[in-house]
Amino acid sequence: MISFGWDSDTISIHITEFKKVKNAKKQMIGFICLASGGLLGFISCMLTLTNPIPELQNIFLYGLTSAAIFMVFFGLYSIFE
Repeated sequence: MISFGWDSDTISIHITEFKKVKNAKKQMIGFICLASGGLLGFISCMLTLTNPIPELQNIFLYGLTSAAIFMVFFGLYSIFE
């Protein structure tokens, strides 16, 4: 890049800005997964407590809760990486 007439300061500034944009996108995905997982966990809790369809209680209790926990941890991983 130096052969194109750019100095090393300009190159490092562009690389820093590129990394900021890349991390901002990753954090946005993390916050979306975190909010979705929290909402799914709340829905799972409400469906388990109200028990509208008794045959599906195990799916509400274990399936949706596990999916919500996975989404929350993936969101946290995306935010804090």
